[in-house]
Amino acid sequence: LFRSYGVSSSGQMVGYFVTVAGCGNCYGYTYPFSYKGGAFTALPEAPGSMPGTTFAYDVNTAGQIVGGYVDPCFCKAHAFLLSGGTFTTIDAPGAVSSGAYGINDSGTIVGSADTLGWGSGTGHGFRLSGGVFTTIMDPLAGSTTVAKGINNAGDVVGYYPAGARDHGFLLSGGVYTTIDVPNSVDTVIYGPGINSGGQIVGSYTDSRSEEHTSELQSLRHL
Repeated sequence: LFRSYGVSSSGQMVGYFVTVAGCGNCYGYTYPFSYKGGAFTALPEAPGSMPGTTFAYDVNTAGQIVGGYVDPCFCKAHAFLLSGGTFTTIDAPGAVSSGAYGINDSGTIVGSADTLGWGSGTGHGFRLSGGVFTTIMDPLAGSTTVAKGINNAGDVVGYYPAGARDHGFLLSGGVYTTIDVPNSVDTVIYGPGINSGGQIVGSYTDSRSEEHTSELQSLRHL
């Protein structure tokens, strides 16, 4: 299984692949990769990670990659930045687990921070710029907000649960805008999710429980 996530304006793509070799009945080992100009490159695993638990989610024009990994006890997740061959672990303040899902060309990173535990569904999104963390929490969110992508203008997209469904959101100029596909049951925006032209992509589930992927919105239409 190969899954691509982020692509830079220079055409570099990152993602991860899964292998079950030697894994018995487990879900498989996950490894990050980069693809550019027809060349596939297996990226190194994050230092200090449990083997087979490193994910790459996004890349910018400078080749900086963000993602996440799980520690050896398989009880906590960490975000990372891979730049110039060096891994830097990113743990949001006050978070039990963190994940980084988007990075723009200025090096600003967005992600999510779980405050009650890995996969707890309780926490907030974050923006990391110049070493400073900023909390991202949609005012309409129930228990958490997940920031999934950021463009070069600094616009952030992601999703949040509220009531019985998930809602997409756009954070632009300090203003949150909910993005829900008409007649959908859930709307989710995954990273990177938004380009420099303001086009937003994601997925939604219809009333028949069928999932669809499409362009959801454009900034000029909001």
